[in-house]
Amino acid sequence: PTAIAVYERVPAASFSRLKSFLTELKNEKINFAGKYVLSPIGCGGGCSNIAFYNAQNGHASYLKQSFSDCYSEKHGFQMNDYEYQANSQLLIVIGRRSEKIEQCEKVYYLMKNDHLVEIAHHPVWK
Repeated sequence: PTAIAVYERVPAASFSRLKSFLTELKNEKINFAGKYVLSPIGCGGGCSNIAFYNAQNGHASYLKQSFSDCYSEKHGFQMNDYEYQANSQLLIVIGRRSEKIEQCEKVYYLMKNDHLVEIAHHPVWK
């Protein structure tokens, strides 16, 4: 059986659904850092998160930060997005983490010991 580790912030009502989703990742093809399966999770209205499963040790979890779409009158619409490769430990996320719809950023994470660690961020628009 796969051990599921999730962050404490998951509401009890959502835990069962999240656990089921993370368990399903074990059936997917490895697509990140040579041993992980990453998959976006929608959280409604232009919001998403990303779940991951380590195919070698069975650890499954998710990024504890959600990202939403961005918009500014000057720059237009920017959909939140995730960039990653099967042979790289770098995850790049584009979107907003704040309530300010125009505050779009590019955030860089590195996978270390089954945890996504933020290593840098900068504004998408200047």
